[in-house]
Amino acid sequence: MRHRLNALGLVNGTKLKIKQKCLFKGPCILEVNGQCLSIRGCDACQIELEEAND
Repeated sequence: MRHRLNALGLVNGTKLKIKQKCLFKGPCILEVNGQCLSIRGCDACQIELEEAND
């Protein structure tokens, strides 16, 4: 999964925005570099996030 996310531009240090989070481990929609990505909830849980100080 890491290779796929890296290919989509989701690499260490990339800023992203959570657009929609579904209940019960449903898909999450993320905005990365101006593009919307939909990933499975179980995959989204493996991404470590850090709040940006913008």
